[in-house]
Amino acid sequence: YQGRLQARVLQALCAREGLALGTYRLALRMHVDANGRASQVRLLDTTGNRARDAAIVAAAARIDIGQAPVDPSEPFVLLLRARAADAAPVCGGLS
Repeated sequence: YQGRLQARVLQALCAREGLALGTYRLALRMHVDANGRASQVRLLDTTGNRARDAAIVAAAARIDIGQAPVDPSEPFVLLLRARAADAAPVCGGLS
């Protein structure tokens, strides 16, 4: 389930210009409710850009996993690291 959630977060970021992982690290805490929708999304640390932080939270808050987690009361914590300049693009293989 966490892999599916991480993939949905990446898709949400890739769908918004300027949010694809690159030079910033993302630490995100969120719940997924009994309907499979993201809720209570918050950053655990800033990415270094307030506008980007707000856009990330807004994008993640719209995520629909399509399936409830085993325990909707438990939060998920995701840590997505910055990419090296010569690394393959994160968004290239996502659909």
